[in-house]
Amino acid sequence: MSFEFKTIQPEISDKAKELAQKYGYRPYMIERYFSMFKSNLEEVREFLDANEQFSPLTLRINTLKTDPQAAFEALISKGYRLKPSEHIPYAYSIEHDVINEKTAYTKPKSPEYEMQGFERDPTTLKNIEWGRPSYLDENGKAESEKRDETKSTHILRGKQIATLGSTHEYLLGHYYIQDLASMYPVFYLNPQKTNFVLDMAAAPGGKTSHLAQIMENQGHIFAMDNNKKRIKSLVYNLRRCGVNNTTVLLMDANSSYKQSFNPDKILLDAPCTGEGLIRDDPSRKTSKTLSEITGMMRKQYSMLQSAIKTVKSGGEIMYSTCSIAPEENEFVVQKALDSHSNIEIASIDDDWGLPGYINVFGMDLSEDLLKARRLFPHIHNTIGFFYCLLRKI
Repeated sequence: MSFEFKTIQPEISDKAKELAQKYGYRPYMIERYFSMFKSNLEEVREFLDANEQFSPLTLRINTLKTDPQAAFEALISKGYRLKPSEHIPYAYSIEHDVINEKTAYTKPKSPEYEMQGFERDPTTLKNIEWGRPSYLDENGKAESEKRDETKSTHILRGKQIATLGSTHEYLLGHYYIQDLASMYPVFYLNPQKTNFVLDMAAAPGGKTSHLAQIMENQGHIFAMDNNKKRIKSLVYNLRRCGVNNTTVLLMDANSSYKQSFNPDKILLDAPCTGEGLIRDDPSRKTSKTLSEITGMMRKQYSMLQSAIKTVKSGGEIMYSTCSIAPEENEFVVQKALDSHSNIEIASIDDDWGLPGYINVFGMDLSEDLLKARRLFPHIHNTIGFFYCLLRKI
């Protein structure tokens, strides 16, 4: 079978329009969800409701820098409550009550704390000079002798522990803040300590550092990205995490096959529309059009073609995206299967994710795509995600 890179504008039903207005989506997206969830209105609602909730905050203990138990105990001592992943032994989710689930954790406060420094009646509050701190004079100059350092310290004490991204352990690289779904492609690619691995879209370094962790800083990794600014964050994170088996390359992934290397394994976490990130970035409800999905498909397929040409015979490619759009996932893989007789879909030992689609939007796809894996917010409580392991014959 073969198909062109195009998306079909669905006929929008009244129900799709109603839900689009209620949840703030483009109507075509809701209509597509009806197709993806087999016209199950209840499941579509569950999916949309799940996208109204933040995904759990998760982290990966970096065993290149610390022992998992030591890192666990350090975070527990700071007031965090950690829940271990059922599938990845060094991954944890944070159980907490937060002001902002992505940046802060707030300890439970006693009634006495809630009231300290705030026992003021309306008249007192009205007379407060809100425009300047109380220790500045009318000209805005500091009157250090008037500042009550003891009171200031007392009021701030216990208010909030450090955010996950500012702890001593984080700065030392003892853990990496990463969505659980993003850990699965590397975990199931399972690079060996003697392997040569290529990460084709490596910045900002979460998956590259995970590769190095599994390889115990042995073997060799080429971490590739074509964006100078993103390369800086990649280098920073690799240094922070103690990675020393990796060469960073400022290079377009589409030219990788022109180089003189043939890696054992390739990770292609492809650029995508990010439709799976809606629960953490609501702007994605309306930010993409069908034509933009088509353009992304072409880019993804070009990168996957390059990966197929680059990997050695018998080697493996893990293709993944943080999109739930079938065009960016199953359709791209299907196009690769149609165009390259020397690749096949390999099985993933994962009973958690859902199988890939083999019939969606009126397209019949290879049954081998059942070996691919999909994650959905309303089922797996992660971001929306897709990953598929390919083997070069």
